[in-house]
Amino acid sequence: MNGKEEAKKAYDKEYYQKNKGKINKRCRDYNKKNKGKIKRYFKKWYQDNNGREYMVNYRALHPVRHWATNSINSHKKSGYTINFSLDDLEHLGKCTTSCIYCECELHYILGKGQRTDGPTLDRIDNNIVLDIRDTQIICKKCNFSKQNRAHKEFILYCKKVGGLCESY
Repeated sequence: MNGKEEAKKAYDKEYYQKNKGKINKRCRDYNKKNKGKIKRYFKKWYQDNNGREYMVNYRALHPVRHWATNSINSHKKSGYTINFSLDDLEHLGKCTTSCIYCECELHYILGKGQRTDGPTLDRIDNNIVLDIRDTQIICKKCNFSKQNRAHKEFILYCKKVGGLCESY
């Protein structure tokens, strides 16, 4: 990249940061207004480009990003506010290879059926607003056990269960 291209890229990044709210609102409004047009475009693209095969290949090549996209969309649909980007969650996913609670290896690959060692996005303090510092990636089994407990509460619960098991 030459000096002009770097300056333009820096300007574009700064402009986006300053106007992120307006830009996102404009995109949301456009998408609402043109929902049918967008749907027809993607349907045609999918048919013309063997879309099913493309998506299967994409998921196989980018399993963490695919997981991150689904996790963010799922939490948004459930009414949570997400205060981090897809790239932030993807980075966290690539850095998280095992569950912090049971230490099992996390498998981001989609397979047949539900995997108990599949990654899930966990809200450490169960806030309605998700911040990257208040989230962690744990296995499905531990997240199911944790339910709506905060991190410290879950640790105490595990110690209590462990203590009960020792008495048998």
